[in-house]
Amino acid sequence: MDHRNGFTRGMLGAVLLGLLGVAAVLAQTDGPPAPRSFGPDTTAVGVFTGQGATEPGLECEAPPAPAALTCNGFLASSLDGTLLDVTVRVPQTAPPTAARYPLVVYVHGWGGSKNAGRQYDDELTGAGYAYLRYSTRGFGRSWGQTNFGDVDVELEDLRSMIAHVVEDDRLQVDAEAVAVMGASYGGAHSWLAAVEPVFTTRPGGKTVHIRTVVPVAAGTDLLYSLIPNGRPNEATTPAGGVKLSYLNGLFLTGLRAPSEARPYSNYPAYLFQWSAVVNGTEPDYRLPAWRPIVDGIQGYRSVYWQFAFWDRVRANAAAGLPQLPIFQIQGFTDDLFPIHESLRMLRALEAVDPNYPIASYFGDVGHPRAVNKAAEVRYVLDSILEWLDFYLKGAGTGPTLGVRAAITRPRDAPFERVDVIAVSSYDDLATGRRIPVGPGRLAERAGTRAQPAGAAVG
Repeated sequence: MDHRNGFTRGMLGAVLLGLLGVAAVLAQTDGPPAPRSFGPDTTAVGVFTGQGATEPGLECEAPPAPAALTCNGFLASSLDGTLLDVTVRVPQTAPPTAARYPLVVYVHGWGGSKNAGRQYDDELTGAGYAYLRYSTRGFGRSWGQTNFGDVDVELEDLRSMIAHVVEDDRLQVDAEAVAVMGASYGGAHSWLAAVEPVFTTRPGGKTVHIRTVVPVAAGTDLLYSLIPNGRPNEATTPAGGVKLSYLNGLFLTGLRAPSEARPYSNYPAYLFQWSAVVNGTEPDYRLPAWRPIVDGIQGYRSVYWQFAFWDRVRANAAAGLPQLPIFQIQGFTDDLFPIHESLRMLRALEAVDPNYPIASYFGDVGHPRAVNKAAEVRYVLDSILEWLDFYLKGAGTGPTLGVRAAITRPRDAPFERVDVIAVSSYDDLATGRRIPVGPGRLAERAGTRAQPAGAAVG
């Protein structure tokens, strides 16, 4: 056998497969996912709740105005009574509307705690917002075990924390004006909060309206982001390659060792089992050991696969009803949750409703290798505050929708706001395109010229 010819054929085959892979990505539909059934969810609830060991309730301190009223304590999830560590801060200035304060909820990243959000305390209360931050179950000082951001567990916790706060008359919170924001794991919570943006508190019976969500550096299909296969909207066909260093790093950084205060593992047994499968076998979603992982991660922990969300978006579009405004922030340079995580939602939402109120910012932010330059983070925070002011307080003329994208500069180059480009759609960022049309041939197409942020967007 001629080994050189065999090598040549192998390389040619690899190139052709690569071209086919590119074509497959380009050929995917941009709409919501097709209907699909999932197996049963895997969760662990009702154990290590903290009931009987920790006294529930909030204790509040009111320093002289204008300093904010600060309340700390543990509040119970309506799901199973698990006690979560909570901080609520409320301005002591006059509320902007109806003698009540709009509420901003912040959810931390994986392995973090409520303290991750304290850097925004003064800014948010100074802007007139009540501010709730809490440690999700299994993290920080909260009781329970993490269920990896499950839509039926952690999202019930989120609604429970909001319900406690809006029902506490000391806090004067407006149940009709709530926003949820968070980064990474907390960003996934923010996305999943959009599945049920209106709910009734128990036992008080107040109607809560989540008016907007702000997911930052979040995953929307966790299977693709953790085990990518090059097909962002079809992560199961074929199985992808595991980001093993990232997954193992996340597993270790989130693991809380048993202590006298919390004498148990914050991970349920099934997360250890999932980790063993991922580390011990190649991804093969036909195998019984992999099915609970695929079903659990996509069907119950990824917003893209929440069919109730898409049903509501379609129904609102058909009836001409208002949609839930979304401001998403994602990093071009984020290797854990790449830009595909935002693009699949942006394109799917606009496929259902071309006028959907969604704004996107893409830059050098998020997980490594993103730099998160201080000036760019400040720009993002200013944009979030402008967004919240409009959608919670009705202040301003309304943020610009569409896409803003910052030019990625070298690590030591300062962020400049003039480097932020504003366009009406992501595809308009391209000034031209080259598309494979055959072996060694590229077709060139002209594109629209992107504009600096602040310029008119047609």
